[in-house]
Formats: sequence, structure tokens, C-alpha cells
Amino acid sequence: MNKKVYAINLAAAFALGLMMTGGVSAEEEQERSREKTDPQQLIPGFFLSGDLGIVTDNNVFRTPDKQYKDYFADPAGGVIPTQNRQNGKYIPYNLSVGHEPKNFSRVEGLFKYTLTGKHYLDSKHENANQSDQEFSFGGVFRMGEKSKLESGLKVDVFWHKRNKLYIDRDTGEKKLTGAMDDISGKYTYTSVGLEAELFKQLSNNAEFGLGFNTEALDFEKPITGREYDNRFTEFFVKTDYRPFKYTKLKIDLSQASENYSDRRSRDLDGSMFGSYPTRVYNFQEIGFQVRQRVIQNLVTYADYSINNRKDEYLGYSNRSKSTMAVRVLYKFNEKLDSKFKFSYSNYDYPNALAYDKLISDPSSPSRIPLTYSSSQISGKLEYALKKNIAVVGELSVYNADSSDKRYDYERNEVTVGVNSHW
Repeated sequence: MNKKVYAINLAAAFALGLMMTGGVSAEEEQERSREKTDPQQLIPGFFLSGDLGIVTDNNVFRTPDKQYKDYFADPAGGVIPTQNRQNGKYIPYNLSVGHEPKNFSRVEGLFKYTLTGKHYLDSKHENANQSDQEFSFGGVFRMGEKSKLESGLKVDVFWHKRNKLYIDRDTGEKKLTGAMDDISGKYTYTSVGLEAELFKQLSNNAEFGLGFNTEALDFEKPITGREYDNRFTEFFVKTDYRPFKYTKLKIDLSQASENYSDRRSRDLDGSMFGSYPTRVYNFQEIGFQVRQRVIQNLVTYADYSINNRKDEYLGYSNRSKSTMAVRVLYKFNEKLDSKFKFSYSNYDYPNALAYDKLISDPSSPSRIPLTYSSSQISGKLEYALKKNIAVVGELSVYNADSSDKRYDYERNEVTVGVNSHW
């Protein structure tokens, strides 16, 4: 059976099961109240949170682990780049403020501003600085009575600004063309978009959502080369279901497209010419999550998703991405929480080439299929000083393996910080 058809049939069957589900017990209601506990708000309906810390990073520019031949720079013989792997420290920051009423009303106004990023302390690492800002506003329009099962429409309009440089991973310098033109700003963009979702509470333990989002991304235009401007559109279905007292299931389905206005497609040899059509990607994704409270102080999550991308020209950039993740949350006492996470992603490229080139070096095959996978393991402790303030310590180990050795690297980070949520 076609994967897309199978996914749709699965979602339909799942939704039907949700509509046939009955109520929940008093114990289940107590379980939910523990999940939804919010920090004390300074002003009812408004929230404010801020995270600040210091991170020790052993690979600031994501420099490859070993020396390699860069066949993108020279397909005939490869160039061995000069590598300058560097350690550093940066300040991660996260500020969020907004309005989201908790009381039931027919119409509610929403807004949110978020600023996140990281700032390296040493000026020689400034090319690795990055930041994101997002502002959104909209509303929730509810149908029915407060005592009934909730349903309605949520609409958000958003603006997003990302500052991120395109850098040489070997040296940390801004990326230049062969003619020494600076193209480091090509990853910086501003976007505007709209998201709308119809939501329906089917029973006391089942919810269903259907919606779409669309976003127009305006990238900085490089001095030479194509800019990355594109329009992204997605349609999605979301389901939440609690089959047992301490078990919660989620299934998400989506169909999306990405249409570029200037960036050209590649042929099956990796070549890209101005006469080729602009890139059009279509995506299908299905994701599953199981949440299980094992004992009072122990909760586990298991996630799995498959995301397929189709290159609508000749299929050079076709890929299938599968991701699995496991999270374990354990509460030692009223003040001390812990979190462990492991994730793994594998990218299958049936047509793409490492270095996006045919190689003419006699010591190498002419076609090296592109492979890529990544894994991350992290552990985190959080100690509450007060109800709204906590100190945090975290260790993260990340590893990427690829046949394109420009992207083969590992990175370890140690974080100490403070979180505040009001």
C-alpha cells in the first residue's frame, strides 16, 4: 500500500477510535492536573520566562574530526584544508513574554515575543554567534459552553528574524567564493507567516486538531550566487489520546511544500545550471509519541518520526529521514529534577552525492553516495531555588557521521545556568 494512503487510513481509524472513547476517572483527572501545573504568574493571563547560562563548547565551528580531501573545492584531486578546531564559551539566552489567558471565554487575544540565541565570549568566535526573534499575535475563538467538550479555532500571525552566518567549518572564517566575494550572510533571513488550527476535544481523554501554516522567507541576497528565498506551506493533523490512566499517545501527520524563487535544482550528477528550474520540494511526515508515567516521580517519552522529501525535478535531493528519541524524567524530590535524553537520526539519500560532485581523482570512486546520520545524548539536573527560579546543569554529546567529510564531526557541551518562569 502507498505510504501516504496508509498514513491517512491510519489517522482515520485512530480518530474514529477517539470518538468512541468514554470518560475518565477521578485519578486520571488528578494526573492531568499535575501535568498542567504552571508557575505562579505575576499578572493573570501573562507569562514571562528567561533562561541564561554559560556553556563550554569543545568544537565552536563544528570542525570535522579528521583531515580529509575536499572534493567540492577540487574534484580532480581534492584539497586538504587547514583545520583550526577551537574550544570556546558562550552565553545561551532565551527570553519569552506574552499573553495567554487561562480562563474560558468565547474570544481570547494572544501574543508572544521570543528572543533566543548564543553569544560567544571571545571575539575570535563571533562568527558562530546566532540569534532568533519571533513575534506572534492572534486569537482563540471557542465554540460551545465551558462545561462541554472544548472546540474552536486558533489563528496566529507571526514574524521571524534569524541572524546566522555561513562560515568555513575548518577555520571559522566567513565563507567566501573563489573570487573572494563574501557570501556569509546567505543564511540570514526574515519571514512572515500565518498558522490556523481547528481543534476539537472528542472526549475527556481525546483531542483532535486540523490546520495549516504558510511562511514566506526572505533571505539576504549574496553578492554572487543564488539567494534562498522560498515559500513554505504545510497542512497537518494532530491527535492526542489517553488509552490508559498513565499513558498518553500522540500521532501527527503533515504534508508540506517548499518552493524556491531563485535557487536552482541539481541534475543527477550534482550539477546546477542557471537554465535548470528552481527547486520544489514536497514533504510527507508521520510522527508518534508515547508518554508513560511509570511511577509517581518517573515519566518516560518515546518518539519516532519519518519525514520523506521529494525533489520534483530529477530527484537528486530526494531523502528519507527517520528519527527516534527516548526521554526519561525523574523527580528526586520537590526541588531536584533530572532529565535524560537520547536521539538518533538517519538520512537516506538514494541519489545525492557526497560533495555534490562527480570525482575524477584516480584514488577515489567517481560517485560517492551521500550518507548522513547523527546522535545525541544529554543529561540535565535542575534544582529549584524558589517556585519560579531554578539552577541548571547539563552535559550534551553530539556526533555526526557522513560520507561527505565536511560534515563529519563531534561536539561536547557543558552548561550551567539559571531558569526563571513567571
